[in-house]
Amino acid sequence: MDEGTKYFVSFPAKTHASPLALLKQLVTLTGKKIPYLRIDSAKEFQSNEIKEYCAENDVALQLVVAYNHTMQARVEGAIGCVKQHS
Repeated sequence: MDEGTKYFVSFPAKTHASPLALLKQLVTLTGKKIPYLRIDSAKEFQSNEIKEYCAENDVALQLVVAYNHTMQARVEGAIGCVKQHS
């Protein structure tokens, strides 16, 4: 979700294996620079691949508490909607 425009997009994936591929899809789709990425401590976000991409593209990684609806803003609510409707 883009905090500035409230634009939300979902890329269905069968596994959590590569969130970086999904992040790159978002950048390609929107053409926008991502200033920060809120992540929890899930192992798929702790890869060197993601850390390197973020460092190379000036994306600040903001670690938040897992499953905390307040810290992850609208994302957890959006995930709930997607799960409910799929």
